Amino acid sequence: EGMVCKIQSPRNRDRDRGLYFKAATAEANFLKLLTKRDVKVIPPVDFIVVGDLRVAIGMRDAGPNLYTQYIKKQELPDLSTIQEMMSHFLSGISEIHDLKIIHGDIKPANMTYRYLLDMGVSMYEKDAFPGRLICSRYWRPPEIIFGTEFNTKVDVFSLGALFFELYTGQPLFRVGDEHGLYADNMRHLHQMQLVMGKALPEKFLSKSTAALFDEKTGKSTLIPLHPDHRLPNYPTFDEAIDAKRDKSGSNPHQVELFKDLLRGLVEFDPEKRLSAKEALEHPFFSKQEARGSEEECKEKAASDEVSKEQVVSSQEAKNWGDSLQRESQLAIHDDLD
Repeated sequence: EGMVCKIQSPRNRDRDRGLYFKAATAEANFLKLLTKRDVKVIPPVDFIVVGDLRVAIGMRDAGPNLYTQYIKKQELPDLSTIQEMMSHFLSGISEIHDLKIIHGDIKPANMTYRYLLDMGVSMYEKDAFPGRLICSRYWRPPEIIFGTEFNTKVDVFSLGALFFELYTGQPLFRVGDEHGLYADNMRHLHQMQLVMGKALPEKFLSKSTAALFDEKTGKSTLIPLHPDHRLPNYPTFDEAIDAKRDKSGSNPHQVELFKDLLRGLVEFDPEKRLSAKEALEHPFFSKQEARGSEEECKEKAASDEVSKEQVVSSQEAKNWGDSLQRESQLAIHDDLD
């Protein structure tokens, strides 16, 4: 009861049988290691059976994935729930990254409320070679699209894009696999610049066939999109979050902290991008900041009440003073009598 079993069964072709068996064995080894280390974001593995080019992995039922639970139904968690989830997953991913392991496919379908699933493309950082295609399209960082060197921070980018989606209900970047890999990559890169409102790093553009050198500016720019591949008019990063803030009534101060954290997670340049450990130090997770923002939010709403209380208190003080004066006069009269 409460147990699920994943069976990795290779395809019929000999080449596929060997590749899938190798990948399934690697996944089983990662899960075994992380279970032994008691990494909280990985569902504990109860058994692993390897045989006849098949791998069976038994683990506890982790519950519905985030896409099914929240995004598909558009029943999205509030910001305080997202804050708790982000802290939990950043902490767990930090532990995974300390072991120099890259998950490589963080997305709503591979996460539940408490667990990170599917390590089928995971690898050690030392095995991350340029050009290796990992991370599903919507949550793919620019270094993977450009085919350059990458490290554990690809997971951080994917996690940032995921929590943007969990708050707004829409993907941060909405480019499907529609026009072929090169054309889709071009559309993806252009949309990244438009949505985030800034250019991709020169170190990527200067070495890419997707960019041209502009002699006037001395910088490289993306090749313009083909007319047939124009992008729809999607909201920017700020527009999407601000619209959700206004609709949900989220605390404005906390939303600004959330936006600042997300910008650090989805930073285009992996060298400037926050690590999972660094992200946990962000003020968004500070209890003091949270209390301060709640007080600020209440101040304006309470100002009228405070004024009324002050008026009432003044009147009460006057009434009390008058009463005390009358009682004193009576006492004096009694003494005289």
